[in-house]
Amino acid sequence: MDLSKIMEMAEQMRGQMEKAQKEAANVKADGEAGGGMVKVTMNGRHEVEKVVMDPAILTPDQAAFVEDLVRAATNQASSKISELMQNQAGSMASDMGIDLSQFGIPNK
Repeated sequence: MDLSKIMEMAEQMRGQMEKAQKEAANVKADGEAGGGMVKVTMNGRHEVEKVVMDPAILTPDQAAFVEDLVRAATNQASSKISELMQNQAGSMASDMGIDLSQFGIPNK
């Protein structure tokens, strides 16, 4: 592969990455814990956009339990976002004809 082709691919990749970063805010994932008693919605930037809790768990003696549920739901949403973003990056690389396995990154 010649240098001009590599430079062209790098510029293409830069443009695709900028587009993906802008679109990340539109990617959403939900996490839940406690059988749905706590639900968290997170965007592709790993920002929590919404937390919903079942009113039954909002008693003063349940504070530690609720904190654990919020943590678990947030972590679940974060894991889903990471997976979605990794899949998107892999798809973008594949569309450009780049084999990520050459860089030690498994193809999805």
